Amino acid sequence: MHKDQLDLFVKGQRPGFRLKHLEVYNWGTFHNKVWTLFTNGGQNLLTGDVGSGKSSLVDALTTLLVPHNKITYNKAAGADKQERSLYTYIKGAYGNEQDEESQTSKLLTLRDETSYSVILGVFHNEAMQRSITLAQVFRLRKNDKNPDRFYVLAENELSIKNDFFAVKKDISDIKSNLKKKDGCEVFDSFKEYSIRFRQEFGIKSDQALDLFYQAVSMKSVGNLTEFVRTHMLEKTEVENHIEELCSSFEDLRNAHEAVIKARKQIEHLEPIVELGKKYNEDQKIKSENILYRSHTESYLAKIKFQLLEESLLNLNEKKERTESNLTNVQNLRQAESKNLIDLQVSLQSAGGGRIQSLKSTIEEKSKEKDRRLSQHNRYDEPCSFLGLPTPKSVDEFITNKNQAQVIQDETKLAKDKIETEILNLNIDVSKLKTQESSIIEEIESLKSRQSNIPKHSLDLRANMARELNLNEQDLPFVGELLQVKSSEKKWQGSIERVLRSFGLSILVSEKDYLDVSAYVNRTHLKDKLVYFRVNEARRTINSKPAQDTLLGKLDIKKDSQFTAWLRQELEGHFNFICCESVEDFQKQVRAISISGQIKSFNKRHEKDDRFRIDDKSRYILGWSNKEKIESLKNDLKLLQHEGQKLIDKVLQNNKTKSELDSRMSNCQRILHFLSFEDINWYDISQLILSIEKEIKKLTAESSNLKAIEDLIKVSNDKIQEFDNKLNEMQKSWGALDSTIKQQEESKVNCLEQLSTLDSEVTEKVFPHLDEICQTLKLFSDVNLANLGKKQNQLRDSIQSKIDALSKITEKDQERIVRLIGGFLSQFPEFTTNIDASPKSLFEISNILKKLKDEDLPRHEQRFYKKLKEDTIKGMAMFQELLEKEKRNIEGKIKTINVCLRDIDYNEGTYISILLNKSADQEIVTFRNDLRQILSNTAGVENVYNEQKFTQVKTLIDRFRGRQQFSDIDKRWTAKVTDVRNWFTFAASEKFHADNTEKEFYPDSGGKSGGQKEKLAYTVLASALAYQYGIDSMQESPKSFRFVMIDEAFGRGSDESARYGLTLFEKLNLQLLVVTPLQKIHVIEDYVSHVHFVHNEASKESRLHTLTIEQFRESKNSHRNKQANVGDVVDA
Repeated sequence: MHKDQLDLFVKGQRPGFRLKHLEVYNWGTFHNKVWTLFTNGGQNLLTGDVGSGKSSLVDALTTLLVPHNKITYNKAAGADKQERSLYTYIKGAYGNEQDEESQTSKLLTLRDETSYSVILGVFHNEAMQRSITLAQVFRLRKNDKNPDRFYVLAENELSIKNDFFAVKKDISDIKSNLKKKDGCEVFDSFKEYSIRFRQEFGIKSDQALDLFYQAVSMKSVGNLTEFVRTHMLEKTEVENHIEELCSSFEDLRNAHEAVIKARKQIEHLEPIVELGKKYNEDQKIKSENILYRSHTESYLAKIKFQLLEESLLNLNEKKERTESNLTNVQNLRQAESKNLIDLQVSLQSAGGGRIQSLKSTIEEKSKEKDRRLSQHNRYDEPCSFLGLPTPKSVDEFITNKNQAQVIQDETKLAKDKIETEILNLNIDVSKLKTQESSIIEEIESLKSRQSNIPKHSLDLRANMARELNLNEQDLPFVGELLQVKSSEKKWQGSIERVLRSFGLSILVSEKDYLDVSAYVNRTHLKDKLVYFRVNEARRTINSKPAQDTLLGKLDIKKDSQFTAWLRQELEGHFNFICCESVEDFQKQVRAISISGQIKSFNKRHEKDDRFRIDDKSRYILGWSNKEKIESLKNDLKLLQHEGQKLIDKVLQNNKTKSELDSRMSNCQRILHFLSFEDINWYDISQLILSIEKEIKKLTAESSNLKAIEDLIKVSNDKIQEFDNKLNEMQKSWGALDSTIKQQEESKVNCLEQLSTLDSEVTEKVFPHLDEICQTLKLFSDVNLANLGKKQNQLRDSIQSKIDALSKITEKDQERIVRLIGGFLSQFPEFTTNIDASPKSLFEISNILKKLKDEDLPRHEQRFYKKLKEDTIKGMAMFQELLEKEKRNIEGKIKTINVCLRDIDYNEGTYISILLNKSADQEIVTFRNDLRQILSNTAGVENVYNEQKFTQVKTLIDRFRGRQQFSDIDKRWTAKVTDVRNWFTFAASEKFHADNTEKEFYPDSGGKSGGQKEKLAYTVLASALAYQYGIDSMQESPKSFRFVMIDEAFGRGSDESARYGLTLFEKLNLQLLVVTPLQKIHVIEDYVSHVHFVHNEASKESRLHTLTIEQFRESKNSHRNKQANVGDVVDA
């Protein structure tokens, strides 16, 4: 407050509410009548001997204004709480005596429980011409030291005599009567009463009354920091904010626990699923081997069938060869028999008929020779084509026949293969032609538009728009609204991969949503459709995205109604960092590499190389499709080139097939000849030559009978030789025929066994058994003789594998049961869907997939959202609350210092309160922790992570109180969140002239008694002025001005007492000084009234009041007589 303001108040009406008078009835040793202390709003002195009753009046005023539970009665005299109390004041205690019976101390009192007590104070505001009466009424209950009471506030002057006397001493009657008075309020609680009178007096804080109470007994400031914190600054009200933070954190903790739970479930289920895959695979292999084992007999029947076929082929060849030789020998014997008959006839006729007969034979045999030679030439032509030799014997003929059969079989296989290849090539050509048509159609479609969206997707949209009478522009694909910046083309492939699914999605406005969703629901689209309902107006974000982000490398079409929505959607779900190096990629939480690797939430990684990353024909983003058209044209050229290569290959294969057809035809021509005799012209030629020789010989020796007889003998020998041969050959043929019949029967049995098999067995089981046998090399030396032994070896081998797999699966099953049981014991909520057995593996796999694909991402998203939008935001608001309070404290100290600057502390100096940051480590650490929690959170998504959660949790746990540390944490929370504790305070005495420091006061210690008192008065006065609200430049007339100081001025030096009294006077504070008689000479110059308290026989107290003029006149008239104060009281 400035000096001119102080002077104004002194000359005019005194500002604020000041004590006009105090009344007490039955209070302490003031007994059985109303005693009144008149102050008339001025400075007053209350004095008297020790024990006279001064403190009773001081405590009455204190009781009117301060909650009873805070008061230590007679505190200025050093009394403790047990010495005086509200009970002793109501009873009128004046001493103690010993009880003769109990030998204990007995309290001596002036009153019993039938009386009641009243204290009343009237406060008057001259500037407002308004009076406020405060009063309290007490009555003791029998055997109860806690009295009945009520509190009164009246907006006018009341008195005990007129308003608080009851005939029957019943305070309920007093209470009823007061309630009927205008402007009079009655309260049952001090809190309501206090709130009300503080409103009337303009007291904004409880601290003002706390300071009023402290001033009563204050001797020195003590520790300046504690004084300023306690009496000059208000406590920061943070309990509700802390409770809100803790409550908000509970939701975050639940979200975090859901994330941790999902991760733990995944950690438990992944090894189960992996082991389950192995278990199922082993079970599958085991089942397959059991199936293989069950078909070993059938498989061996197949092998036996093949062996029998090979054996019968050889046996039939032998039989055929034997039959052919048998026929040949029979023919030779027949010819020789005829020759013998002829010789015998010749022997009889001696020659002539024989020669003619031989010539006839030559003619007949020559015709047969010509026929056989013609057949031989027809046979020789395909032999030459196939590179087979011309047979000279039955064995060679049969060898050729077998070789032709082999060639035919091989050629058929080759022909079947080439026909299959031709078919597949034709199919591939057809597919390429289809692709070619599709690309041509896509190119033509692209030429008619600017979009890169595939034609089938555009057709789907066109059909929908046509059906709903909408413009296609009202249903844009995301890809039509996004484009990779021209300066960032190297990133296009990677960005296309990330945004492909999103880019092929349609955006639907709120006005079209109902129609679109209904259409999609009722229509079979024949294609996949994803669409987004854009149902909120998003604010435009003006901040430019960072260049290294995916969004920073995109252009968003500006003339679309969806631009803002699309920008926020990209920021929310595609906020990837584009990393040039793998090291940078590894550090980021969400990132993409230039090669197309995608990293999400620091966990999931993906890279899809099924298509080239630079394949522009697959690009969908942008509103220009020139590059896509060129890319498709290049693809078309490559496709047409590939198609021509396939067509050339088809032509080449057709040529090969034609050659194979010729080879097949020649094989069939050879196999058409069934007997060697049909082409054997060699033997008949030799027979003709033999007959011709015989004719020559007969012609030369026709008269020689001896020659004929020799010939007959030779002929008989030949016939005998032929008969022996025929006998041996018939035996051999019979044995072959018997064996062939037996094997044919076995073959039929095998065929019947194989005919009962399903195609699955022959197509799937037998090839696996082939592989097993090949691996074991079982059939490298197989034959019909050792086939049974081989079958046992095969079955034993499969059984060994089955046994080994059984042991493995049994162990795996035990482990699976154990793992599932462990999972269910931790997460019993799954027991309704699965049990601890391999039967649950399929369901467990589905649960794991759902956890990974749906639950965990959902929980993580909720966690990060809660952390960012609730907890971190709440922490920021909490920090701002504390920082605001910090600024308020700095402002309050600044305001107080403005007031102090106008008060001369010493000549030419003033006092200034200094505030410094507290070096208390707990407070420093708390503020640093709070800053760390909120650091780098503005606009940065990836900071809302587990580390940030841990930082918050550590702080919240201390707010809540850790187990076994709850008291420590409670004290810690109260300490670090009370912003007053963030500062320490000192005092500096400075020169008015240049504001330089003269003296520094860290606290009131280390100075002389006078200095301590002077500093105490200065700080106390400035604190009271501040708390009473009388330090502002625009002072309200509604303020409280009353101060009591008990004993302080009586104990200090005269100089410091004068300084204090002058200071309170300058600040326009009404002062009631309570001091012993010896200090009256100092104080009388500053007061308007002197009140003397006297106690007769240490029992009942009396009060006598003099104006300062009356006091001085009395003092002067009795000075010569050396009258004491007691004589004045008697007068």
